[in-house]
Amino acid sequence: MKTNSFKRLVTLVKRLRGPDGCPHDKYLTLCNWADFIDGEMRELKDAIDSNDTNNMCEELGDVMWCLVNIGSLAEDAGLFSLEAALNGVVDKMMRRHPHVFGDAVANTPDEANALYCKAKAEEQKEKADTAQDLSLCFLCGGGSDVRDVRAVHMRAPGKSTVYMPNAIGLCKHCRDRKNGSWRYYHS
Repeated sequence: MKTNSFKRLVTLVKRLRGPDGCPHDKYLTLCNWADFIDGEMRELKDAIDSNDTNNMCEELGDVMWCLVNIGSLAEDAGLFSLEAALNGVVDKMMRRHPHVFGDAVANTPDEANALYCKAKAEEQKEKADTAQDLSLCFLCGGGSDVRDVRAVHMRAPGKSTVYMPNAIGLCKHCRDRKNGSWRYYHS
């Protein structure tokens, strides 16, 4: 991928979401983009399955469009930067390929996959060991039937609504409200 092509896409997204940009693009939330990317991924899969190279190229571009919008929204909300996401995946893939970037040896695809799966399992165990306590509801502070729903809509002062994918616990009452058209805001 050419660096200036990616920068061009990022610049376009920033322009469309900027002060003089498109009202519709500025209105879209992370939740909207999560729905869009789901559809675009299905379309990309269909193009791959049918070996339709032209459509595959177009659908890959559409997926990239969604990803850059998600990254831009997250960055604007102060959640993380697109650069942090890209560096994070590079670091993760390097850890999961110790046979390329370390001293491990893999002579077959099965051996390489086993090393990858082992590294991934170790990462997941480490995440589980450091998981936060979700015994109280994130929104109301109650402790009734709290579950990890991993998502909530929030609006930071002066920002558009964003979809927070962080692991948070919500009680049944707040989960029921979340599943409707109600949006969570904090002041």
